Amino acid sequence: MNEDNLSYYIKKSKQIQRIHSEQSKKIALLGNFTLNGLKEVLDVLSYEKKLDLKIYDSPYAQFKQEIVNQDSKWHSFRPDLTFLILDFDALVGDTRFEYYSWNEEKRKQLINKTCDEFENFLVNALNSQNGKIIVSNFIVPDFSPFGIYDCKVKYSLRDFVNALNQTIKKNVENYPSLYSMEFDLFFLKFGEKNLKDQKLRFLADIIISPSHIPDLAKKIMGYIKPLFGLTKKCLVLDLDNTLWGGILGEDGLNNILLDEKAPGNAFLEFQKVILQLYNRGIILAINSKNNYLDVKEVFKKHPKMLLKEKNFADIQINWNDKASNMIEISKNLNIGTDSFVFWDDDPVNRELIRSQCPEITVIDVPKDPAQFANTLRETDEFNSYNITLEDSQKGKMYAEQNLRKKDQKKFSNLDEFLTSLQMKIKIKKADKFTIPRISQLIMKTNQFNLTTKRYFPEEVEKMVNSKNYLVKTFSVQDKFGDNGLTGLYIVNKEEPKKWKIDTFLMSCRIMGRNIERVMMSDLINEAIKERVENISGEYISTKKNEVTRDLYDKLGFSKLNENTYELKNLKKNIIDVDNIEISKN
Repeated sequence: MNEDNLSYYIKKSKQIQRIHSEQSKKIALLGNFTLNGLKEVLDVLSYEKKLDLKIYDSPYAQFKQEIVNQDSKWHSFRPDLTFLILDFDALVGDTRFEYYSWNEEKRKQLINKTCDEFENFLVNALNSQNGKIIVSNFIVPDFSPFGIYDCKVKYSLRDFVNALNQTIKKNVENYPSLYSMEFDLFFLKFGEKNLKDQKLRFLADIIISPSHIPDLAKKIMGYIKPLFGLTKKCLVLDLDNTLWGGILGEDGLNNILLDEKAPGNAFLEFQKVILQLYNRGIILAINSKNNYLDVKEVFKKHPKMLLKEKNFADIQINWNDKASNMIEISKNLNIGTDSFVFWDDDPVNRELIRSQCPEITVIDVPKDPAQFANTLRETDEFNSYNITLEDSQKGKMYAEQNLRKKDQKKFSNLDEFLTSLQMKIKIKKADKFTIPRISQLIMKTNQFNLTTKRYFPEEVEKMVNSKNYLVKTFSVQDKFGDNGLTGLYIVNKEEPKKWKIDTFLMSCRIMGRNIERVMMSDLINEAIKERVENISGEYISTKKNEVTRDLYDKLGFSKLNENTYELKNLKKNIIDVDNIEISKN
């Protein structure tokens, strides 16, 4: 059966067993037209990703009642994510048929009134729940009784839709928990005539053809995956017939295809898109069977090679199998292979990675290089609810990490190496400027993370502004560069004499440098200042945070039970670290 067929998903949804895990999330689907089958497709897609996802599918066209009625099922369900999927025609009803018979002033008043009401509705929804809300924008109508003259009509229906979309944009910018879903781009991609089945619209108010409900579900999954912290960090790239056309070892530097003329311009544009991702904060790596010196010459001498060697945090150019190279890249970058997206034009290599490293996302690379750029643009694996200015430096930071590792080999012991780094740590209480980065670290950090609790920016903000919490950040730099804000702790102070560590984590980029000792020493000093008698903390084991299993033991805590640790005699447990310069503000 065709796996893109709605009936396939509906049948399979009845066969699957719900996944139960520690990380469970809830989403709600609200709309003003029929969305039959959407829940079932999402059930299957989330099951295939091994996600514990609970879905509330609101009754037909009850989106307003769900929000306004405090006793509605939506309110009691308390979703982490709510999708408001709306159609303009359904929103304004038959008004659109008489709209052009009104004078300009009446049309203007209706636009303003509808936009104000819609804004109030969105704000009411945001204030009713702690979760995020994703609202679809509206599709500009393709018909006007005025035809080509419509562009000269003031307050046209197209102006009406654009005003509503501007209302959405304004509120998305103003409210951290509100996001938009570009319904217009979805329709543009598949074509309105393909998406809409007019017969079904009249029969059952089905705006989106059942054959394209799976496509809508896949778009929605692009919002669900980052909710579970599944944002990918690293794009691993092949070279031959990927970054350029041809085989370098056979064609030579001067004959590979990479220029402004076809077919070389397809590879040039592909590099431009990759560079956009790099500048956004996606780590780049190379996994290629090639001669390193030949590739180095391309980086240095080819006039159209936009990507440079410095853009890649790790380079594996050799004749080893690519699965082994993936393990090396993971070790060198100190991130899990499940953070990788792999791009290779060779289907044999793609199948090798799928079979040997199933946790890696492997892109189905099209045969035609002209489709490379669009295929990469369309991947949702790098979606994130929070992107900070610091992200733009991430590729550079990982490249600097490689320099540190090479430098470490010069020293006979770790202390000498750490001293040579000339580390400086800036310790700071969290504020409104650091909240986005704090949330980003909490959502993404898996290895050096004692509890792997996840908090969105609005949740972090509440703790930062609460007298019952202490949130502090640690920014690290050394002779190789600035790692930025890479460590933090959150302490629950509800019991004045007994503090509880809620979150204690740091980026994998700064592991192995005794920075955790600086962090815990600062926490203990804060507790002493407030005459705290003991500090407790939890270690919640996951597949990825084994590195922190013995952390509390190493920092002087006593084990109370399987997961809980406690520290008394605080003054005796202050930890000094000699080779790090510390500043506080």
